[in-house]
Amino acid sequence: MEPGDRLNRRDLEALRWVGEQYACRLDHLQVLLGRLGGRGPLSASAARSVAARWEALGLAARGSFLTGEPPWVWLTRAGLRRAGLPFRAWEPAAWPLPHMAAVNRVRLFVEPRRPGARWRPERELRAAGGAEPVPDAEIHDAGGNVIAVEVELSAKSATRRRRAMLALVTRYEAVWYFAAAECWAAVHDALCDVASELADLVRIYALEDL
Repeated sequence: MEPGDRLNRRDLEALRWVGEQYACRLDHLQVLLGRLGGRGPLSASAARSVAARWEALGLAARGSFLTGEPPWVWLTRAGLRRAGLPFRAWEPAAWPLPHMAAVNRVRLFVEPRRPGARWRPERELRAAGGAEPVPDAEIHDAGGNVIAVEVELSAKSATRRRRAMLALVTRYEAVWYFAAAECWAAVHDALCDVASELADLVRIYALEDL
């Protein structure tokens, strides 16, 4: 039996979403599956059942990496192929998962609020050889505008952040930052160095408010 014989439309859309984002934590998968089914989040047990079915078909794998957090789901080579994605197979490590979880959270927040827009994930941008710095995502809205999305969780070099912001505002119609409390002030400080005619392109949102 071909894997597609047991996959419905929701499965295929969810597999593509997970593959685009590298991996998806179970609680985010609950939201995604519920939304694709036209309802609220699924229960954890229902989402685990879906992930287990994907795993049994050889399309996905699951694992726990961070103590006290839900497990993660990611696609195998066969899963990426079934989802129509050209990426190489990838397996998670613990260190980038907090940032990935935050990016997934932002995508889940933005998508229902920007009908008709397309989220172009970092994985796709890198595969296409996008210009550096590569943002965490692009939003291509219905009006033809392209918005860069950056998710900031922790402090980093002020010079590096300032250089990245200056580069992004020259390439995009807008740049949206979703910043955690730990780096909120640093992101605002970087904005102070952006020319006034470009500074209005930048929006900074509190990650904790999503």
